[in-house]
Amino acid sequence: EGLRLAPSDMRLLHNLGSILVANKRYQEALRMYRQALALAPRNPDTHVAMGVALYQMGRTPEARAAWQEALALEPGHANARAYLERLQ
Repeated sequence: EGLRLAPSDMRLLHNLGSILVANKRYQEALRMYRQALALAPRNPDTHVAMGVALYQMGRTPEARAAWQEALALEPGHANARAYLERLQ
């Protein structure tokens, strides 16, 4: 219903992605995150969240790239840094 009312709401798309990840619906979550990033490509939090979904899918190189992009956008992003450190 929310998407029908506000299909261009980046926060709604991001939050729906997070709900989908929590329910292990990773492919659908990626779709939400990609839509959110199309609206706000410089949002580091969405890059981090997308990295989590990718990692859960076993797509570690892509997850790493998403977290690195978040750090490029916001060098002090604690979550992006923490996820990258876990990969070390």
